[in-house]
Order: sequence, then structure tokens, then C-alpha cells
Amino acid sequence: MLIDSLRLVILRDEHPNENPKSGRRYTPSELHVGSAAVAVPARTRILRRCGSTFELHEGGRPLGIQYASAVRSLLEHAESTTMRIFGANEAPPALTIASLPTFGSRWLAPRLTSFVARHPDIQLTVHTYIEPFMFSSSRADVAIHFGTNTWPGAKCDRLMGESSVPVGSPSLLAGVPEGERLRRLPLIQHTTRSTAWLQLFAQLRLPATLALRGPRFDHFYMMIQAAVSGLGLALLPHLLVENELRSGVLAQVAPVTIQSDKAYWLVCPEEKAEQPTIKCFRDWLLEQADAGIE
Repeated sequence: MLIDSLRLVILRDEHPNENPKSGRRYTPSELHVGSAAVAVPARTRILRRCGSTFELHEGGRPLGIQYASAVRSLLEHAESTTMRIFGANEAPPALTIASLPTFGSRWLAPRLTSFVARHPDIQLTVHTYIEPFMFSSSRADVAIHFGTNTWPGAKCDRLMGESSVPVGSPSLLAGVPEGERLRRLPLIQHTTRSTAWLQLFAQLRLPATLALRGPRFDHFYMMIQAAVSGLGLALLPHLLVENELRSGVLAQVAPVTIQSDKAYWLVCPEEKAEQPTIKCFRDWLLEQADAGIE
């Protein structure tokens, strides 16, 4: 009954008014639940029966949404585990990749077409992460990591370094002399790379006190969008803004780059390193990295 309750709450959270397939309001038979399933343990009511359908219990919507959010990942994990174990003889080989968000969307995803063309039998799943994790508690087979080659229990293959350039919207730069742009215009900051502008200012021998001003973001993707909109100048990895620089949506502010002492790495559990799907992905990814090496 608990699993049925979870399914019911999640469906109601995602499609509160009607079944997206039938276009009608949900019925008990459509949801495969009985009357006992409208309450979760401890008699915390989220839904109530209304004739042959269900409605949110009075005051139950916030709790229902919170409950659905909390259990969705559990159900997805249970489903993927069930399919992996019971469908092992029939399912195609699969590979789950954990990627940094902006790197995944800007660099990895556009290149995956060639991997799929080369290995059409491998079922890919890509999800994002922010903090390093233990493979033993994750569904990921491999991860793309920025930092050093220190990931406990993992094999690390260096993909590429990272060089960052100061960029801004042409509309923001217009009318500001090139030598004054870094001094006068707002600087978009990355919350986890708080010394990046300081390094650039030190290289250009500009006052360090000017390097700490401006709005802060914790994702490169948001920084890119903010820079395009003219919010300020951004110091961004060149590999993440190649398209914007090529199209002219962003322009390099000064002829200077900052080379990071860290790099992008492909990491996987040591005991899985020789699995065929992981070897295929590693070989392909290293080729892609070599073709556009920083």
C-alpha cells in the first residue's frame, strides 16, 4: 500500500487536475490504488476520496508536494534497479554519466551525437552533480570532474586544462575605453572561484580592491546568461563560451587569459575501469578532448 500511496501522490503532484493520457480526472482504477492508500503512515492525510476520484485533503497540498519530491528519487532508483536486475538479459548495455552542469550542457552534450553514432547499442543516461560523491552510493558509472586527480578509489584520466577569458556584452562595452573596462564595469563573480578576478587583476597590475565588486552566481551557466544580458563582465572558461565568442554575442574584454592549475578529469571506480562500456566511453572522450585541447 505504501508504494501505491507514493505513486498516487506523485501523479497528483505532476498532473493535479486530470490524467494526462485520458484527459479525465483520476479514478482509483487508473491509479491502481484502493481506499486505504489515500493516507500515508501515521494517518497523515494528503488526499481524500471525492466520489470516484481523489482530491487534495484540506491543507494537504504543501505536504503532498514535499512528500512527492522526497520520494520521487527513491521510486526512480527502485525502478532502475529492478530493470537492471530483472532485465539484465534483455536490456542493452547502459552507461550513466555524472557531469558538472555547465560542462555537461555546453561541452559534452553537443558532442554525444558522435558517441551514439559509434556505439548505438549503449543506452546513455546523463545527470549532473555539484559536489564530489562516492561511487558506492551513486548510480553513476563515470563522472567528469574538475580539480585534481584525487578521487578516492577511482581511476582518473586527464581530459584537458582550463583557460579563462574576461568577456562582456558588446552593448555593455560600447562607449567605454578598452583600458577602462575592467576598472569601471561591474564584475560577475563565481561563488566557488572567489580569487579568479584577483588573479587577473594581479596579472594586469590593477588594484585588487576593484576585483571583488559585482553580483555573485554559483553556476557558470547563469554567469554566461548574465554576461550576455549586459549585467557585467564575466571571467569564464573559454571552452564554455566558444559559441558566444564566435557569434559575437560576447566579446573578449582584454587580450589576457588565466590558466587554471586544475583540470577536467574522467573518473570511474577502479574495479569498473575495464568494463566494455566504460572503455568505449573513455576512448571516445579522450579523442574529443584531444581534438579541442586547452
